[in-house]
Amino acid sequence: MLGVFARTPESYSPSASEFFLGDDQRAAQLPVFLTLLENAAVMRTNLADRLVILQAYDHFRDWRAVDDERVCMLCDRKFTGHEVLISTVGEELELHCPTLNCKSGVHQWVYPSYPLLSETTYEDWWHALGSGDGAEGANGASCPGQI
Repeated sequence: MLGVFARTPESYSPSASEFFLGDDQRAAQLPVFLTLLENAAVMRTNLADRLVILQAYDHFRDWRAVDDERVCMLCDRKFTGHEVLISTVGEELELHCPTLNCKSGVHQWVYPSYPLLSETTYEDWWHALGSGDGAEGANGASCPGQI
């Protein structure tokens, strides 16, 4: 099944100096400030291939369409499957957050409706762990949002 994504000159950028977000979109080319392995190349994909790759390589969440949104827990950016950066390292594919210098992968992306993205819900979560006054978490630990 994944043999469809074999590295060919047409399927990846010959240098890792640009990211291509998809052939069917206006070619959004961004200078790469991310740290990629030296032998990494960034793939160009059509919508159908992009969706198949997202579904195959994100084992944590379902992708029903490339318009589905995720939020990166490291940089707080909301993005769609159109924006996910797909790179190849050897024969492997990797999915990357589209934010420059963000090194998150699929395990650090959540659905936009993820409960802890709401500040109120996040504080309520810490109240549930602690004494109930919000000043301390479990075992007397301070809530990370408080100084």
